[in-house]
Amino acid sequence: MDNQLAVTRSCNNLLVRVAGVEVARRNREARNTPGPVLECELRARSGRTMKRNGLKQILINAIAMALVAVTIFPFLIMLLMAAKDSAQLYARFWAFPNPIRWENFAFGAFVTYRYILNSVTVSAFVCLGTIVCGMFAAYAFSVLRFPGRKLLYASTISLMMVPGILMLVPLFLTVRTLGLLNSYTGLILPQIAGGIAMAVFFFRNYFDTVPKDLFDSARIDGAREWQILLHVVFPLSLPIISTVAVVNILGSWNNYIWPLLVVRDASLRTPSLSASPSRRPSSTSASTMAR
Repeated sequence: MDNQLAVTRSCNNLLVRVAGVEVARRNREARNTPGPVLECELRARSGRTMKRNGLKQILINAIAMALVAVTIFPFLIMLLMAAKDSAQLYARFWAFPNPIRWENFAFGAFVTYRYILNSVTVSAFVCLGTIVCGMFAAYAFSVLRFPGRKLLYASTISLMMVPGILMLVPLFLTVRTLGLLNSYTGLILPQIAGGIAMAVFFFRNYFDTVPKDLFDSARIDGAREWQILLHVVFPLSLPIISTVAVVNILGSWNNYIWPLLVVRDASLRTPSLSASPSRRPSSTSASTMAR
């Protein structure tokens, strides 16, 4: 009998506890469930937040469109001015060209196509030479182990601290001694040499982030160093290759001083040099520098 009473009391206590837990859970749900007033307030706050975010986005878009307009405006003016003749420029400078002189574009392309082709050729070879030389040198500094590696790398990178203007006279004398004046080779090689230090710096820092296990796996499979560079490193380095290519193409395309010193033949001029023919060095000044 006593055992039955004990079991009954235990069951009653368990039922009371379960009922208490259920009541507590319902109370929490009731507190967490928003009432009509609270729900309206939450909706109002959400609406105000969305309105503020919408106004902020509109302001950002307006500023971005204004900056785009400021950027595009000079190009539009350039196109409008190019489509006018001299009479329209003097009479109605800001007006839309009427009639549009399409022949101006044909004449401009006919006059400048040779100079543009020269710049494309020089920029392409400068970019290609800098990337190839920089990748090979950076691979040696990053992957290979040989005595004096750190000292040689530091010496190469220190060339970035030398101002390019200080190298003009030594480069000109070297090119003149080698007989490369007034040639594509004289235009291209010095620019490749000037960009290798920066390319080595970029490539080496990028190669250091490549897991060394990839190189070890390739060597175990029998790959040689040039095969590792071509088939493992090159596909992984496309982002940094693009960066180095853009920097070198822009630098070579906008280069004015070096073509001004080296080029004497009109057929080798670049657009930056052909835009101001009166500023090209005369034969007297060039011969004076050659001495």
